[in-house]
Amino acid sequence: MPVPSARLVAIQARTLAAAIAGGYVAHLLHVPLAWMIGAMVAVAAVAFTGREVAAIALARPVSMLVLGTALWTRQHHVGATLAGALLDLGISSRHIDSEARGFTHREAAPLDMRMEGAAGGGVTAAELLNEADEEELVHIFRRLGEEPRGRALAREVVARRRERPFRVAGDLTEALQAVYRRPPLAREKARVWQALRIRVNDELKALEEVLPLLRDLLEPGGVFAVLSYHSLEDRQVKNAFREWSRSCICPPELLLCQCRGRPLGTLVTRSPLRPTAAEVEVNPRARSARFRVWRR
Repeated sequence: MPVPSARLVAIQARTLAAAIAGGYVAHLLHVPLAWMIGAMVAVAAVAFTGREVAAIALARPVSMLVLGTALWTRQHHVGATLAGALLDLGISSRHIDSEARGFTHREAAPLDMRMEGAAGGGVTAAELLNEADEEELVHIFRRLGEEPRGRALAREVVARRRERPFRVAGDLTEALQAVYRRPPLAREKARVWQALRIRVNDELKALEEVLPLLRDLLEPGGVFAVLSYHSLEDRQVKNAFREWSRSCICPPELLLCQCRGRPLGTLVTRSPLRPTAAEVEVNPRARSARFRVWRR
């Protein structure tokens, strides 16, 4: 089916279900001639997405591609351009609340954390905790979770797994409690769970790949918006948008410019937009959201 390139809008979310629940699709359906491509990372979200799409009475087709990253940009709709791209790096509440998926802190929840579950293969959080060497665990906790006691936690994990392998969230909570010498706070758990989730799903690499892919598909004047939820993702987006907006990216020691010599676009938001207190009251999980926009 041909796609009208001037009005093609991409929604790349970890689950399109998350985008729909957030209201993006419902709003875009009111844009004349807006077509959407949703790149869904979580296969399990397909059924939920279908019900939600039906509920808002789609007025036009939506192409939903079940792919791990933005590979659809190389394999589908070749030659098409995007009027806009929305990259939502959040996880749907259904994923967070589902004990079987392993994103929750509930004690009996398995330490899985794979976006696609067992169907997608790959290493689980439990396997990482049980098999990674101490230095890799330090990197995960410190670099990916920004956990100040990352080395102590890595040492505690290695010591505990000699006695009993990590299987469920309660095992990791006990390790954290031993390091902090008290029950860990919710934000302390969140840092560690975030670190493991990022590592299990190789999220920063996927983000690094998708940013230039979507940028290059934008038509002149096309807008690229990214909604991130932690500082590592936001920093990556900020640096990319700033570099694309500079006329020269050569090292300062070069006397003559040898790069592209022109900006690829302009920053729309120089600082990230943050949710208001009223928005956080309605949706507490939005409190960490950061929204950046760039125009080609």
